[in-house]
Amino acid sequence: MAAYTGYKTKDKVENFVESFLKFKKANDHLVIISDENESEIDDYLKERQVETIKLPVYTGHPYNDRFLWFEQAAAAWHDDALVMACDIRDVVFQANPFDELQKRLKYDMIYVSENIDFREWWNGHMMKAAFPENMEKMLMRPVYNCGVMMGKARTFCKLMKMMNSTLQYSNEDGLVVDGKECMVIGDQAAYSLLINYEWPKTHGTVTSNIDDFVFTAAVAPYDIERIIIQDGKVCNDKGQPYTIVHQYDRLKEILNYEDGVFTLGPDKVTEGFLNTKVEGQEETRFFHKEA
Repeated sequence: MAAYTGYKTKDKVENFVESFLKFKKANDHLVIISDENESEIDDYLKERQVETIKLPVYTGHPYNDRFLWFEQAAAAWHDDALVMACDIRDVVFQANPFDELQKRLKYDMIYVSENIDFREWWNGHMMKAAFPENMEKMLMRPVYNCGVMMGKARTFCKLMKMMNSTLQYSNEDGLVVDGKECMVIGDQAAYSLLINYEWPKTHGTVTSNIDDFVFTAAVAPYDIERIIIQDGKVCNDKGQPYTIVHQYDRLKEILNYEDGVFTLGPDKVTEGFLNTKVEGQEETRFFHKEA
């Protein structure tokens, strides 16, 4: 499932929906949750026969309502049903995600690690702004990405309930970064805080860019040496395609995505990476990996 608020044009959701439908199996179910406003997105989802749920805006924060919505949706499903909740604008699928989830699920959840800690500037700013009392203890703890969350419905629902309780106490006062006012986006800080300290570790296992399941593009320069493109799919450095690609638009100079196919940008050297073609295989090799 996925959720959105404020989007009005179908291009914001189309890549997510079409890539999921491409690999969808008979028992797979796609649900898109949104606020009560109508737009061309509703017509598009109806045409593609995707189930939609309209729910009220509870918090007024554009990033936080989705966790309340996910909790409500997951509560209606069987306890052991497999659930995946993803960002809708910048997630695409390269294979059936539930096949991989079922194969990899050892406990109740799988968490996507960014393989960085809260010394990284963006996540550090958000933790310090949203939960200043926890910044010191979280400084060198791992960041977990809340844009791709997955597991069994029962445990997922409990985690969303804890997320919503935690976000109620987050600070939403103005944040200034590099002289500019920024919205405090505390969702990932809350998620990481729960997994690191409040949530039983026995509930889940961890995946990251070094595996071949979920690719988180924004942190790729920090934890892998290169991206490989084979047959239009993003692969790890062993040539194994990832099932899920997240935040591909964060590497606009590197990754192009069109009609369900990934390609690399033109061959060039620029700050941080080199795009090359080696025997018909495209790859990007990173030079700078400092957080």
